[in-house]
Amino acid sequence: MSIRCVCNIGYQMIEILKFIHDKHIIHRDIKPDNFVIGINEKKKYIYLLDFGLAKQYRSSKTLKHYPMVQKKKLTGTARYASINALSGFEQSRRDDLEAVGYVLMYFLKGNLPWQGLTIKNKDDKYGNILLKKKETTPEELCKGFPKEFENYIKYTRELKYEEDPNYLYLENLFIEVLKKMDFQLDYYYDWSEYKEEEKSEKDNVINNNDNNNKIQNNNEDNNNNKNDNKNDNKNNVENDDKCTSNENKKENENINEKKNNNVNNDNKFDEREIVDKNDNILNNNNENEKKEDKIIYDSKINNEKKDNNNEFMENKIKMIENFDQKIVNYETNSNTENDKIINNINNNNHNIINNQHKNKNEITDILQNTIDTRQKKESIGCCYIM
Repeated sequence: MSIRCVCNIGYQMIEILKFIHDKHIIHRDIKPDNFVIGINEKKKYIYLLDFGLAKQYRSSKTLKHYPMVQKKKLTGTARYASINALSGFEQSRRDDLEAVGYVLMYFLKGNLPWQGLTIKNKDDKYGNILLKKKETTPEELCKGFPKEFENYIKYTRELKYEEDPNYLYLENLFIEVLKKMDFQLDYYYDWSEYKEEEKSEKDNVINNNDNNNKIQNNNEDNNNNKNDNKNDNKNNVENDDKCTSNENKKENENINEKKNNNVNNDNKFDEREIVDKNDNILNNNNENEKKEDKIIYDSKINNEKKDNNNEFMENKIKMIENFDQKIVNYETNSNTENDKIINNINNNNHNIINNQHKNKNEITDILQNTIDTRQKKESIGCCYIM
């Protein structure tokens, strides 16, 4: 890619990382595959994808940075990962920014010094890439390109784990490169409209040439046609005189046929209008019949409802009357039964009283008898004593 294109991309990458870092998140997998460009109205803007490996680097409430952890396995892509990430340190904002530097140098150079290493297994691969990155100085990596790219790599490698990056400084590095090249931040890309406009200009030149050639050919054809027409006109004048009488007859016949056809068409049109009117009348009649049927049906339903309501009310009145009659019968029955019970009770009381009187009389008789017997005994005893 051209330096101008890479600077426009790099500036937007820093803006994106600043935005997500302000949301307390680090991406941890910065690579070309995770950047895309918009379409239609947003075709000038870069977007970052795939937050599957992203995580929080600090508390969203207290803004306290999470502590560093060592001896961690690599998270991300080794080719673009930072030296600290490959060394087993917990990642932070500095690692995202350093990875952007390697992505931009990949865009400029087409490859990186640690690509294509002969490695047996994954552990050896990560170890060899780490060694090669440490050996490759920013000067060697950015050789042949503006000094600002070298400064970018140096700055991101020297950042500390919890240090707040100076995003504005990094953005200005790309703007300075564009200014030195007499450009500005214009979202230019090597595949953008600028090349399309150049192509369209070339296409316009080619099309104009083709159009000029066509015009010349058309003019030549028109001249030839004029000459041919003159000769044809001479011959036609002679033949026209002979054919005038026959043509007049034919014209009169055609005129009569047209008149007849017009009359027939008018009649057909009138017939169609009449048929359409009749159809409309029939449709209206059908609609009216449907409305009447509906009214009749609704009235029947209403009458049935009224009848049902009347029947319901009559049944309800009958039920109430029956209930009242039952209550009256119950009261009369209960009264007769009560009278019977009371009479029985009174009779029983009379019998009890009579029995009591009888018992009293019997008791008095018994007592009198006992008194009499005692008196007899006493009189007998007195006789014996005397």
